[in-house]
Formats: sequence, structure tokens, C-alpha cells
Amino acid sequence: MFAYQLQDRDFYLDKDARLRFPNPFSCTVRMEPGHLFGQPRGEGDMGRTWFKDEGNLNVLFTPSTGKTLLKIPQLRQAIETTVQLDALTITVRGGEIRLDGSVQTGEHLRRLIDTFVLLLPIHLNLLTFDVPFVSGVRGKVGDVEFEWGVRKNSSSLCLTSREEFTTGVQAAINRVFMKLSPRILGALHYFHVACRLSQGGDTPWTFSGEILLNLAKSLEVLFGDRDSIRERLKFLDYNEDEIEYCFIPVLILRNEFDVGHPTTTFPLSPFKDDLYDFLPRAEEWMRELLRLVIHKFMSGELKIDDEVDAKRDKKRISKLNQVHDSIRKGMTLKIEPRFSDGLGGSRIDLTATGKSSHTKRKS
Repeated sequence: MFAYQLQDRDFYLDKDARLRFPNPFSCTVRMEPGHLFGQPRGEGDMGRTWFKDEGNLNVLFTPSTGKTLLKIPQLRQAIETTVQLDALTITVRGGEIRLDGSVQTGEHLRRLIDTFVLLLPIHLNLLTFDVPFVSGVRGKVGDVEFEWGVRKNSSSLCLTSREEFTTGVQAAINRVFMKLSPRILGALHYFHVACRLSQGGDTPWTFSGEILLNLAKSLEVLFGDRDSIRERLKFLDYNEDEIEYCFIPVLILRNEFDVGHPTTTFPLSPFKDDLYDFLPRAEEWMRELLRLVIHKFMSGELKIDDEVDAKRDKKRISKLNQVHDSIRKGMTLKIEPRFSDGLGGSRIDLTATGKSSHTKRKS
């Protein structure tokens, strides 16, 4: 729980500015998606929540992505409300939530902001099919302005030439039509998912657990269990330190720490800081490994046994048939709500076949 979202954050100030405590404070938490709260970011906003006073639904089905979304009214009325909690006043106006109160220390304010930013979205998420998240926090302590941000960040960027990239595109297109092992294709798929997740969140760490899960799946589908992974990496000329310190930790984290299995344990510094630094490096190491595997496989130096997966798949198909039967029965059931507080809206089920390229919009 929150194992990969607990980055150390601090107050970013103008040069020579200093926060002084105790002091009154105010800070504004910016919520996304803005249109959900009545603060559209521009024309053409699309979402999954419609308010009943907005009239007929304006639904758009996009065949290329399979997504069905609502076209949000540009003049959607802003959500406005105020909650008073002892000496803390919380005011919602559109996509901005303002906190006003008094704090005794900087640590007091850090804990307050961290708690609000981590916990509010997971509670709001029960109300809507749009997924709320925080995109930024700014505020004042006394007369001094601050921005709430991470203390450090480890990331990697790619530098290449146009010629090198063009050659790589040609090679990738050629490989599409070559016969590669299904295990290599599986490893490429899971790695691609991991990379998309690393770019898909509102921060680089939003989906860190899921990134680790897919990196582990990429290793496992390629080489098998942990001992087999060690053996194959050694064959590919990785030394013991590289194997044990760069690749095996991915598998351990997947099994032991809030990836494949849940936990309510919070990571502690310095482990937490090193963990966040490790994640982008693990992505780099995996990319280089996959490029090496493809090269060795295509040259005939690396053999991959697909027969083992074929035997396992027979057992999986049997289990899948059982699950399929359960799913079909479950879809016929109408589960009556065990609780209703009048919140959370109601579900609208739509089915779009996409058979006609001319019929995209339904109202």
C-alpha cells in the first residue's frame, strides 16, 4: 500500500525565501481530470461521468481504440463546497481544493499535505468512473509562496541519431515478419507494457508496482524460474554481481513487496530512496537484455525451448475453461447492492459494435 508513491517531498521556494513556523498557511491542491469537477482544461474534453442536469448524453465511440467516452460540456458547472474540520477549512471550487489553517512546524505541514494528497483520490474514486488524481500543490506559509515537489528524481532520456533510429525502425519492421520464439514475443510484450506504464501515470512512480510485475513477467516468460534465469543470464555472459544485483531483485520485489502480493508495510529510508532509483535502471537493463536475446536467437547462438510452455498451456486451458464457465454465469446474475448512501451515481451500459465506420456517435 503506497509502497511506491511515498517519495520524499519538500517546499520549493524562491531564492532567499524561508518558511517560518508557527504560521497560518493556505495551499491549493489541483485535481484531475479538471472536467470532472467543472473545470474543463479545453475544448473536446472526454470523460466517463455525466451529471443529470446536463441533458442528453453525448457519447462518442472510437473504433480504433475501443473506447466509449462522453463529450464533456465546455461550460460544465463547477463543483463548490466547503468542509470545516476543527481549525482546518477545506474549500472545493472546480478542480482546485484549498486548505486553510495554521501549522506549528514544517513537518506538521508536510504530513498534512502528504496525507491529503495520498488519501483523497482513493476516496473520491468510489464516486465516479473517472479516476481522480492530484496534479500539483502550491501554497503559502505566512506571505511566503511554495510549490510542493519531490526532493530528487532518477530518470533516463534517450539520445540517438536520426540515421540510427531509422535503421532501427527498418530492423523492427523486418522482425515483425520473422519467426521468433513465442517466449521472446511474450517478453517483448510484457516489457512494452512496463514501459507504457512508466510513462502513463501522473508521476514516474504511479504504476511502479505494476512496472516491476511486468519486468518480472518478461524475465520469467523468457527463461523460466529463478534458477533458470540465473543460468541463462550466465550463458549470455552476465557476471554473478550483475545477475544478483540487477535482475534477481526484480523477482524478489515482485514476490515479496507490494507487487504480486499486497502489504500494508511502508518502505523506510534509505531503502525507499534506493528503490526509486533502481526502477528506471531496471528498465534500461531489461531493454539491453532483450536486444541481446534477439541478436543471439537470430544468429543461432541462443536456443529457446517452446515445448515446455506448450505442455503447461494444456493445463492452463483447462483452468481457463472452468473460469470461463464461472464468468458466463456471473454475467447473468444481478447483484443487488448491499448498501446505498445515495452517492456514486448509476451505471450506464453501452454496447458499440463498430461495424460501420460512419456510425461513431450515439446520443
